[in-house]
Amino acid sequence: MAEATVKQLIRAGRAVQDARILILGLTFKENVPDLRNSRVVDIITELRDYGVEVFAHEPRADAAEAEEEMGIAVTPLEAVPPVDGIVLAVSHQEYCDLSDEALRRLCRDDGSPVFIDVKTVRDRKALEALGFRYWCL
Repeated sequence: MAEATVKQLIRAGRAVQDARILILGLTFKENVPDLRNSRVVDIITELRDYGVEVFAHEPRADAAEAEEEMGIAVTPLEAVPPVDGIVLAVSHQEYCDLSDEALRRLCRDDGSPVFIDVKTVRDRKALEALGFRYWCL
């Protein structure tokens, strides 16, 4: 997933070094607070290895536990600076309820932000109409 994100950043004309990516969801599956066996930490580690600045949001799990167990600080959405892309890693209901426009407002205004839809839950055409470069499995 990290490699696909990096490829999409490059295709969107974004510099990978110092790009900002927002990861939505850290738990091992949607709508649960359990962080055990989550593979999202691997995506974050790989993105950081590429020089990407990663922000993570998680509405269900305990933020202190995420930091302690995964070494990942959870950032409130309103505190995330404008990003170059979003990885919808875990399709919690809270993320499904976010409007496409709300997702776009999380991104930088310049160019096409990347949207990686791990579970293929968002409407590709609607996101592309807002300027996203959309990718799913």
